[in-house]
Amino acid sequence: SKSGPNHAHEGDTITYTITVSNPSTDTTMYKVSVIDSLLGDVSVYFSASLAPLASESKTFTYTVPTPSGDITNTVTATYKNGLNQPKTDSAYWFVDVLHPSIDVTKTANATQIHYCDWVEYTITVVNIGDCPLYVVKNDAVLELHWEGWLNPGESHVEVVDYHPEADPTINTVTVTGTDELGGVVSDEDSWTVDILHPGIYV
Repeated sequence: SKSGPNHAHEGDTITYTITVSNPSTDTTMYKVSVIDSLLGDVSVYFSASLAPLASESKTFTYTVPTPSGDITNTVTATYKNGLNQPKTDSAYWFVDVLHPSIDVTKTANATQIHYCDWVEYTITVVNIGDCPLYVVKNDAVLELHWEGWLNPGESHVEVVDYHPEADPTINTVTVTGTDELGGVVSDEDSWTVDILHPGIYV
């Protein structure tokens, strides 16, 4: 059997546990090989024989490369009995390698206004990674705050009318997204509005 973490990030060091067991009640099994498709030949770490009903577990570390997709690897153990008959079994483990990523855009219906005008802002947050994220969005000028889960490809859109008073009015929205392993990603976007003060003298 083989076990390990269910999720990891690129660059993480993960630990696999490989266990070889002899289910026989009366036959000692003799090691031929224990080979893992990712870790290579790990036979040397296991004892030469297994008594009836005995088992042996070993742990191995592996650093997830960058870049990396999801990881599936198989360990195959081959032992033989006292009659030199080989017995083989295999087990695999799957690790979902997370690639969190988030994007926020802020747009508005104007870049120049008069002092009494209103501006309509649109803020769009999109989970552009491959795992769910708990998202926190803040915009101090527009007094916006939102928190919630976004699945991969899912978006959150908010439209706000605001009366700019500062000249220019520059406001920034920031977002952070946290995945189930605690990995944090962030993004921000800004929009600038100039307030025109026309005047004439003759």
